[in-house]
Amino acid sequence: MCSSDLTLMQISTLTVVGSTLLYQRLRGLVGELQRSVARREEALLALTREREERTALAEALADSLTSLHSGLWELDLASGRMTDTGNMKRLLGCRPEVDELSEDFLLARAHPHDRERLASVLRDDRAELEFRIEAPGAGLRWLRATTSAVRDDRGHPRRVRGLLLDVTAERANEAQ
Repeated sequence: MCSSDLTLMQISTLTVVGSTLLYQRLRGLVGELQRSVARREEALLALTREREERTALAEALADSLTSLHSGLWELDLASGRMTDTGNMKRLLGCRPEVDELSEDFLLARAHPHDRERLASVLRDDRAELEFRIEAPGAGLRWLRATTSAVRDDRGHPRRVRGLLLDVTAERANEAQ
């Protein structure tokens, strides 16, 4: 055997050993990757279940609000735009496909004697007010608004959230 043959044998041995080490390392990495994917799949499944539970809870809340003749809403103080649970438009006598909720729209529906107090309540930190609205096709209704301001990190009010409850029947019973 010549010295060059030993070198080739050594190179061949090193190549086999290196390939074996590389293969083992790759197997380890593949195993880590598989475990990571499994953990992520479990987390995604948990998030999906949580989302389904929240959706079911939101649907139950919307059904409850409808049966109680009430609705949740939020007013963006900068734009005057309102978002709601969907029931508020019915309470205000709106056409769901046409009318867009806003502070101005709500104030326009309010009875003229209640507008100033309602406008003030929509800017308070926490308030409760019963007021009248004139709903087309439904006549005069009494609503109770319970509000709470949402502040930014500097303490400035940015939004107002509230519950609107139809108390027309209560008012009619009190009048009798």
